[in-house]
Formats: sequence, C-alpha cells, structure tokens
Amino acid sequence: MGTCEPKTLFGTPTGPGMIVTDRDQALMNAVQEVFPDSSHLPCRRHIAKDAKKKLVDLTKSKEYSKAFGHRWKKVVDSLTEDQFQTNLAQLEHT
Repeated sequence: MGTCEPKTLFGTPTGPGMIVTDRDQALMNAVQEVFPDSSHLPCRRHIAKDAKKKLVDLTKSKEYSKAFGHRWKKVVDSLTEDQFQTNLAQLEHT
C-alpha cells in the first residue's frame, strides 16, 4: 500500500487548500488536526437549511423564509462581484 502523505494524496505538501463539510464538529476537529493549513468552509446547502429553519422560528412565516431563501441563493450563485453586491443589497431589503 502506498504512502498517505498529503503530497501523495493531493499533489501539494500541505494538503487541500479548502475543505467543505456539513459542520460536524468531530469532522471539523479532524480536518484541523490533519490539514492545519487548509481553509474550512461549511456546505452551502447546510447553511441555507439552517438559515431557513432559523427564519421560520424567528418570523413564524414560511413565506418570508421562502423569499429570503430565493434571494440568498442569488447571492451565493453570483458570478461577479457586481452581481454579488446587487444581490446582497436585495437580500438586505427582504
């Protein structure tokens, strides 16, 4: 069996530049320990799911949560900085 060094697995001596997880604490701790130089980002699907639940809990309105979710997706899917700024401004006025 071959070596499991980061360079062998990922082609770089420090491992992957970024790792996306579902925010499981045990997994986040393991990633930090094994790949201390890698950035960690939570999965956008999990962020959206958590935000939607929180909004329904806070506003008691599924309709508002749905409108927010639609605008949030536009922010996340922005392809340029200008699109991002426009979509973020629309989200802030939801």
